[in-house]
Amino acid sequence: TIFGDVWEMRPGAAEHLDSAYDTIALDVHTDGTYSHDAPGVIVFSQQERTGEGGASVLVDGFAVARDLSRVDPAAA
Repeated sequence: TIFGDVWEMRPGAAEHLDSAYDTIALDVHTDGTYSHDAPGVIVFSQQERTGEGGASVLVDGFAVARDLSRVDPAAA
C-alpha cells in the first residue's frame, strides 16, 4: 500500500492531512479508491479506548449497485 504493510495512527497527528488521523465521525465511504492499488481490506485495531464513538458502519456496495440498477437501470 502507499503506507506500507502496517502503520500506526494517533488522533490529532499532523503527519498527514487525512481524516484517519482525526477523531471526527465519518459518513459511509470507501478508502484508498484514489490509488491504482486500492486496499482490499483495511482493519483498524484499537489498543486503548477512551471516550465515546468509534462504531463502524459496513455497507455492501455490490448490493447497493444491484438495487440501484433495479430502480433506475440508466444509473448503473
